[in-house]
Amino acid sequence: MILDDLSLKPATESSTVVELLRYWAAVAPDRLAYKFLAEGETEAGSLTYRELDLQAQVIAAHLQCRCNPGDRVLLIYPSGLEFITAFLGCLYAGVLAVPAYLSRQNNHLSRLEAIATSTQATLALTTNALVGTLQQRVITNPNLAFLQWLTTDHLPSDRA
Repeated sequence: MILDDLSLKPATESSTVVELLRYWAAVAPDRLAYKFLAEGETEAGSLTYRELDLQAQVIAAHLQCRCNPGDRVLLIYPSGLEFITAFLGCLYAGVLAVPAYLSRQNNHLSRLEAIATSTQATLALTTNALVGTLQQRVITNPNLAFLQWLTTDHLPSDRA
């Protein structure tokens, strides 16, 4: 990920991440916020501040319908912009984001179970491409059957 070099400065130095993103979305909405480089070289997507703010608001609105402020939410994403928007959506909604990196090893479910149990997360955010595989693995594990799933890559934006 590359964060765009910002020549403008926000009004206050003690702003939160949410306040800063809202500021940049208002001041420079069409300016590049993030660019994802697959394998560190090939551009695989980008987001302006307006797009980032809107996607974070959409995710936050869906989270606020399912969670209370302070709840913990698992983030299960491959490398990419979806993780950034989900993380910021959690901040917007006032829930605690718990990144759970996808491991290719067989211990993935036991690690996921340990993270979910220790954080008391009951909701997991992921992509449409991953949710089916994850749910099939989790359904065979009674210690993870309580997890609810929300895919964030194609949410309708009318709730933002």
